[in-house]
Amino acid sequence: MTRKPVIFGNWKMNKTPSEAAEFMKGIEEVLTGTEAADYGIGAPYVDLDVCVKAAKNLLIAAETVMKRILVHIQAKYLYQC
Repeated sequence: MTRKPVIFGNWKMNKTPSEAAEFMKGIEEVLTGTEAADYGIGAPYVDLDVCVKAAKNLLIAAETVMKRILVHIQAKYLYQC
């Protein structure tokens, strides 16, 4: 049994939520769900909601969960998703 690779990129772009929605639309137009790997991005906190709602074939994770306050905010948000 072979495992499907998972490839994530850390999102280092400063986008407004509306710009993130357009970005996600462009990515989702390319991905079919039949790729040889699962792809994902680590989105910034301000764009997580937009990205999670727009994702169909793209996995979404939080960009940075390092600082204590961010851990609390992002981990709580991800739990709700």
